[in-house]
Amino acid sequence: MATSKTSPSTVEERIHLSGTKVREMLHRGQVPPAEFTRPEIAEILVAAMRSAKVTVAK
Repeated sequence: MATSKTSPSTVEERIHLSGTKVREMLHRGQVPPAEFTRPEIAEILVAAMRSAKVTVAK
């Protein structure tokens, strides 16, 4: 885990996803970038969102 204060990366190299954005992606069946979460975990989360039919607040 890194923040903009602790990471030497440039702005172009950073990925910022809010929890809401990630839930929206999972709800649509989209897998977040591998830099955000491991693909196998993302697939489990997508399946869980689909089976739970969770409503994403906007």
